[in-house]
Amino acid sequence: MTDVLPSVDRIPLSQHVAELIEEKIFSGQWGPGERIPTEAELCQQIGVSRSVVRDAVRTLSARGLVEVRQGSGSVVRAPGDGAYSDAILTLLLRADVTVREALDARIELEVAVAGVAARSRTDNDLDRLSAIYAELKEAIDVLDIDRALQVDLRFHTAILEATHVPVLITLLRPMSRIIQRTSAPAAPEARYLEADVHARVIEGIRSREPDLAQERMREHFASTDDPRYAELHARLLKDAPFVPALRADVLRGGPA
Repeated sequence: MTDVLPSVDRIPLSQHVAELIEEKIFSGQWGPGERIPTEAELCQQIGVSRSVVRDAVRTLSARGLVEVRQGSGSVVRAPGDGAYSDAILTLLLRADVTVREALDARIELEVAVAGVAARSRTDNDLDRLSAIYAELKEAIDVLDIDRALQVDLRFHTAILEATHVPVLITLLRPMSRIIQRTSAPAAPEARYLEADVHARVIEGIRSREPDLAQERMREHFASTDDPRYAELHARLLKDAPFVPALRADVLRGGPA
């Protein structure tokens, strides 16, 4: 009896075209800012229809690899985490997780990162953290909450970068930007933004003692247990009041 071979799914033609263009980008043959061939040129080179090329370019644009410019064709985009951030946010919003669950994930990530930073930090990292802390303290002192939140994100990003683990930074930076919003204060007087806890985190990292750095980072998030946050934390993440602004930031490729 002759064995029946398994069927092989046919790859859509547009996906094949997208992979050909993708290979040129990943290999560096087409660099950031460089214009890729026009639809007509690609049709002639590959031997496919304009609709196939258009679908392929649309796929690459959604993945953040090319930018379609009206009237001037498509160019290779510089590396960025916009598409990755969008994908993470979409997954979280569809997962029916609560704000608290997202926050708990952030805390565990931040605690672990603080320990790595304590082992790997340089004096330049400490100088950068101290400068950001001074800016943060100034914003908190005048109750400029919007500015304080932006600086706080820079503070935590600087700790991540102090790990000096490139892959970890690439993977976690967009995730950190997304879930940072989950611990935003509910009111201007919220103790979450107390400056002193940030100073203690810096000292923990300065010590080069991972356990101490992790302890200080966990203390940093202790104020999120405040009963005032209970109602917000119980909400599904997709229903949280900050999500529309967060989605807009991600779509613009700006700070989450």
